[in-house]
Amino acid sequence: MTRATFDDFAARFTAWTETAHPKRYEVLLGDLVPPVVERALDVGCGAGGLTRWLASLAAHVIGLDVSPAMLDIARRRRDAEALPNADFVLGDAEEPPFGAGSFDLVASDASIHDTDLSRTLPALRRVVRPGGLLLLRDVVTADRERERSVAHQLAGVVGRIPGYLRRLGPSATLRVLRFEASPTWLAHRAAGEALTPAEFTQAYSAHLPGCRISRQGWSMIAAWTAPDDVWQLQ
Repeated sequence: MTRATFDDFAARFTAWTETAHPKRYEVLLGDLVPPVVERALDVGCGAGGLTRWLASLAAHVIGLDVSPAMLDIARRRRDAEALPNADFVLGDAEEPPFGAGSFDLVASDASIHDTDLSRTLPALRRVVRPGGLLLLRDVVTADRERERSVAHQLAGVVGRIPGYLRRLGPSATLRVLRFEASPTWLAHRAAGEALTPAEFTQAYSAHLPGCRISRQGWSMIAAWTAPDDVWQLQ
C-alpha cells in the first residue's frame, strides 16, 4: 500500500483492523517474541497496534511508517493509553533511519510485501543486534493472477461474512464489510504484490540464512536470529 493510499483512509483502515482482528498479535506472534526485550522496532507500524502491544513487553519500542496520517493516529492512541516507552518515526522500510545493531527485536506484520524485498530484508537485518530476533509476518497468495481480480476480492469478502457474524455480531460485521467492500480497498487488494509461498520461502531464505519459516493461513512468518558474526552479513 502506498503512502498516498494510507493517508487517504488511515482512520477507516485502522478501525477495520481493530474491529475485524482484535488480539491478532497475542494470537499470532505471542509465542515467538522473547520474554525480555530492551529495544524493539515495529516496521510498517500503521496506527501502531503492534507497537502498542510490544510496548507492554519491551523497555522501549519504535514504530516506523511512511504515512504521516497513520503516525498521527498512532501517536494519539499511544498518548491515550499512556505508553511513554513507545515512539513513532516517519521513514521507509527499505532505508530504516537507524544504526546497525540498534534493536533486540525487529518485527513487522503484513506490511513489507509492497516493498523491494531485496532492499528491505538486508536493511532490516542490519539493524538487529547480534543474538537479536527479526520476526516478519506477511501475506502470501496461491494464485497472484486471481488475486488481481476485483471480482475475486469481492467474492472473498462475501465468503467471510458467516465467520464475521459468528465472531463479531451483526453491527461490527456491517462496519467491517463497509470497509472491505469499498472500491478503494478492493482496488488495493487487487493491486497487491503478495508472494506465493514458494517465492516467500526463496526470498526470505536467501536474505536471512537459517531463518525459520512457518505458514499461518493467508500469511507466512519468517523468524531469524542474528548470529554473533552478524556484521559479516552486512
